[in-house]
Parts: sequence; structure tokens; C-alpha cells
Amino acid sequence: MHYPKFIYEALPYLYFCAGIILIHENTHFIFSIIGSLLFLFGAGIWIVRSNHRRIDITGHFIKSELLQDLSQKLYEFRPFVCLLISLLSVEYIDTSWVEGPSIILLIIAIWILTLRISNRHLNTKKSKDLTSY
Repeated sequence: MHYPKFIYEALPYLYFCAGIILIHENTHFIFSIIGSLLFLFGAGIWIVRSNHRRIDITGHFIKSELLQDLSQKLYEFRPFVCLLISLLSVEYIDTSWVEGPSIILLIIAIWILTLRISNRHLNTKKSKDLTSY
């Protein structure tokens, strides 16, 4: 089943937004769990789509395929988990000292995502330049 491009491209961001809205707007804990799952599901879609488009080198030097797969998944989900922890800690921990670490986690997550996106676009451009000769 193929979705139109405008739906396919927006799908992970729709899951992100739905998850954030459920976490932020509802006071019942079950909505936060559902929102967290939606957020992580959107992250999974974003990662699968990003990995499908990537052409940079992804090799690791881990011999076990299971460990390599697990380390790759942990690596890919790290910025999204940082974002989620930042959001949940601001929502559910009422002390003022939590805001600083939450902002730091948010900045780290955005920084990691920005580096990954720019690196993949840079490598895509380089490979297109190399194949055009």
C-alpha cells in the first residue's frame, strides 16, 4: 500500500505532534504513555525512512549481528529518547532544577539530529557529484 508523497513525508511529524500533544495536554498518566509510544513510533518511521535514503558508510566493527543491530538502533533512537525524556521531565517533575537539564537534553537532541541530517545530505551531494562524471 502506497501513500501519497505529502502523507508519507509528513507521517513521522504527525506522530511526533500527536504524541507531544497527548503528553502535554492531558493530566492522566495513560495519555502520556500513549503519547510516548506515538512519539517513538514516529521516531521509528523517521529512522526507517532516513536509513532507506542514506548512502553514507554505516559499517561497524562489531562481529555479532545482534549486537551490531542493537547498537545501531540505540544510536538512531538516542536523540528521540533525549527529546522524550526532556518533555516528560518538564511535564511530571515539578521542581525548578529539572528545567536546566531538560533544556540541555533538548539542545543535545536537536544538535544530534541536525548533525545527522546535514551529514547525510552532505554525503548524498558528494555521491551525486561523484556519479555525475
